[in-house]
This record gives sequence, C-alpha cells and structure tokens, in this order.
Amino acid sequence: MKQIDVTVAQKVANLLNRYITFRKGEVPDGWEKLFADGRQHVEYQLNDLLKINLYKDSKLAKLIYEQFEEAEKQFISNFLRPGDVFFDIGANIGLHSLYAAEALKDSGAIYAFEPTPVTFNRLRENVTLNHFQSMANTYNMGLSNKKDKLNFHISNSGYDAWNSFANLQHVPLETSIQASVLRFDEFVTEHAVNYRQIALIKVDVEGWELPVLEGMGDFLEQEDFKTCFMIEFTEENVFRAGYSCRDLYNFMTDKGYEWFVYDTASNRLVPSPMKAYYPYENLIAVKKTQLQPIRNRIAIAP
Repeated sequence: MKQIDVTVAQKVANLLNRYITFRKGEVPDGWEKLFADGRQHVEYQLNDLLKINLYKDSKLAKLIYEQFEEAEKQFISNFLRPGDVFFDIGANIGLHSLYAAEALKDSGAIYAFEPTPVTFNRLRENVTLNHFQSMANTYNMGLSNKKDKLNFHISNSGYDAWNSFANLQHVPLETSIQASVLRFDEFVTEHAVNYRQIALIKVDVEGWELPVLEGMGDFLEQEDFKTCFMIEFTEENVFRAGYSCRDLYNFMTDKGYEWFVYDTASNRLVPSPMKAYYPYENLIAVKKTQLQPIRNRIAIAP
C-alpha cells in the first residue's frame, strides 16, 4: 500500500473514532462545554462589540452559537445606516436587532416584536446587556392583519424559535396563550413612526408572514414607502397557516416588489425566481423603483 493511502486511511479511522466517541456522549461538544459548570445561560461574544445571553434550554441559542444566519446578519450590517428605522417582527431573543443597533450607531430606532413572554424577557435582557435601550423599543405582542387577541402556540421543550400563531405540527408546541396583535399601519400611526425612515423590515414569524404583510395596508404601494424587506419562506409553516409560499411570493410581486437573495461573497442582491418548494430560506423584497438606490447603498457598505 502506498504511504499516501496509509495516511488517508489513518485519518479516516481517527475521524471515525472521534465520531463514535461523540455519539456515545463521552466528549461534550463546544455548546455543552459552555454549561459544564451547571449554568443555565452564558454571555456569548458575537463580535468585538456585541454580546448575547444564550440559554441552554433553547434550540435557537445553540444555532446562534453555531453561527446561525450569517448572510442575514451581514446584510443587516451592510445595509443599515445611522438614522434608519428597523422593524424586527418576530425578534425572538434579539439577534438581528443587536446587529441592527450596531449599524445604527445610536442614531435611529428599532421596533422589535416578540409575543412569547419568556423569550420577550430575554430580548429585553440582551438589549440592556448591550446598552441599546435608548433606540431599541421592544413589544410583547405580534403583528397581523387586524387588531385582535389570537391563540399563540408555545414550545416548552426548547423549540422557542418555532412559537407561532399557526398550529405547527413538525415541532412540539405544547402550550397556547392569548397574544395581542395589531396591524402594522395602525402601529405606525399610534406610535408616530416616521415611515419614510423605515429602511428595513425583517419578518420571521413561523408561518404568519402573509397576515403581517396584509396588515401593512396601503403602505406597500405608496411611492414614498421605500422600505426593503427580509422575509422568511418555510413551506411547512405557511401551510399550517392556510396558504403557500407561492401566495407569499405573489403578494409582494403584485405590490410592485421583486425578490432577491443576498450573496455575501459579492455583497450583491441576486434575483430569486419563484421556486416550486421552500424548505427554509430568507428572501429580500425590494420595490422595483428602489432597486438601484438599494443596490448603491449596499455597494458602499460601511
């Protein structure tokens, strides 16, 4: 046998042994090591400036530790400017709001919505941890297509990122509460938000994306509403809410928007034609009349 073949075989054997050891639970992974001393949450450094409290009982927290949604975080950082307004609809513990706040540099505003009481408290905790209270406004409620109180399904077994107004079936959502919801256009009016300054709206609400967009009313077709959207597409979730990702895609195209994905390597928006099926993807919607200004903004990222 050639020496190179022996070397390769040895490496494969070593990797296999490490995998078997890991599967037996003899060596904890990096995530488990964080809690080896019995702590239930840790303060984790996201970058040189941002930190976040990650809780052992949350599946999403482990994903964040494993560098969850890098492209989305990079887009937020490159797109937002001081003075902008950012809406985080489905904020969870505030990951995207933290990156938005860093980009705004104490000039601008964030409106973050999270209906789950425990998760909302963790959102506020992370805002305070980073001293962003002056610009990050947090709300223990959801947005929808009418003012109401809706059944909100909650996981007690770590799947808090999948809590939803839709009755999801692929994750355990054991508890339901009554959660307040409001239309986006009503919220903007009631809180005197300058809609012309809203640069980016992130919508990640586990199947409730279409009702949220329906609640925006005439804003979507107003010429001076130049907002860019980042919206989650997950077929299983929207199916449980009674529609399809095709419906979501077409809703925005009918309002004059085009769909893109953000390419991190080139720092560009790449057109995203409709797919037959969306297991999970975040797409960016841009009004046709705003495409070039938005591309220019991204091109001169800070």
